[in-house]
Amino acid sequence: MTRPARALGLAFLAAACAAPPAQLPRPAPPPPERGFRAATPQGVDLVFDASRRTYAVEGRPGTYWLDGRFFREAGRNWEASASLDGPWQPCAPAELPEGLRAAP
Repeated sequence: MTRPARALGLAFLAAACAAPPAQLPRPAPPPPERGFRAATPQGVDLVFDASRRTYAVEGRPGTYWLDGRFFREAGRNWEASASLDGPWQPCAPAELPEGLRAAP
């Protein structure tokens, strides 16, 4: 390798090292404790409940939605349904979203 070619190669190498590092995309901020709004595919309004890590159904206290299913408190038990209008079936604790299992 000739001296001018070596000098040119070193110049390119130095320039590559001096370039600023690539910017990594920033992660999305976590959803707010309560307030992130969404809707089911059927148009049911939802509000994210971070403490339960699921969506609360607006206007229906004790009713939640996650992964295409509705869940509601029924006394000391839970019921689940594919539709907000039912039919509602008893839901085993193992089938509940984790945030609802841990809820008081």
